[in-house]
Amino acid sequence: MMPTGNRRLASQMMNPMEISLADEVRKTLQAECYGAALALALTIPDAYGQIAFPEEKKVGKRYMDWYRQYCGYALSSRMGKDPMPAFDALACYKLRCELLHNGDANMETKYLYELDDQGKLMRNDVNLEHVSFSLRIGLSSKLGKTWEHDDEENAEYSLVVSVEELCLALCDAADRFDRNTETQCRPELRLRIVIDDLRNVTAYRWRSKPLSADEVAE
Repeated sequence: MMPTGNRRLASQMMNPMEISLADEVRKTLQAECYGAALALALTIPDAYGQIAFPEEKKVGKRYMDWYRQYCGYALSSRMGKDPMPAFDALACYKLRCELLHNGDANMETKYLYELDDQGKLMRNDVNLEHVSFSLRIGLSSKLGKTWEHDDEENAEYSLVVSVEELCLALCDAADRFDRNTETQCRPELRLRIVIDDLRNVTAYRWRSKPLSADEVAE
């Protein structure tokens, strides 16, 4: 009888394939699977933050600290004296939460502005109903403010983030961390997804159902 994937592989048959998060994101972008690429890219600060700040127990703080130190992809929060929507460590973490937990990118617009220690807007004259956030592919990120008929007080604020730019910024940050002298000499810290590659092993096939008692006896 042909052995199945339910049985333990002999050591000589194992062919582990190591996949880096950054490389997988880049391949997914090339395949134009933008949602999958973004979802995976947004986990990079989670994974690397555990290594960089092992003593920090708060996931959000660990995530944002790593983002600020190694990535820092951001859009400015100021245009003249007016507060503008911003994409920074907080916005990236909230996007990660929305996408991975809720399956969408409908962030609360308050997270697109600088907050004080109490979580309130630094400026109180921002009408959050006039703020929009969206993702795009094919063009660069954009930060803008528009109004009509000289009515600047009721201007519309928009923050558009390029999926490609954000994903590649996170990938580059992961690469920089891997090259960091503090971790370079410790290969066990390099994050890799390890998968046994059996595509060229003809003696084994995948079996979704468990073996019967008779099959086990054989």
